[in-house]
Amino acid sequence: MGTSVQVTPLCGVYNENPLSYLISIDNFNFLVDCGWNDHFDPSLLHPLSRVASTIDAVLLSHPDTLHLGALPYAMKQLGLSSPVYATEPVYRLGLLTMYDQ
Repeated sequence: MGTSVQVTPLCGVYNENPLSYLISIDNFNFLVDCGWNDHFDPSLLHPLSRVASTIDAVLLSHPDTLHLGALPYAMKQLGLSSPVYATEPVYRLGLLTMYDQ
């Protein structure tokens, strides 16, 4: 019996931004990054809105808008309610980034 791994790019796969990927490992869904760009267009989050309620954990890789900018919106408007994981620097610099936005 093997491990089942599926990677689904939600945004950012064709050099567009923001960045957001769904990784499913044995039916556990990780959202890697939850980005948005400076236009803050909600239509860019349509792929995320379809899977937000199924996400078990969010992993943030960078403290900039392209990697975490949609996180507050997704939690408030899209029903994302999973725990969020990041390194201490990503967490602290991410807070500053979001306050600045």
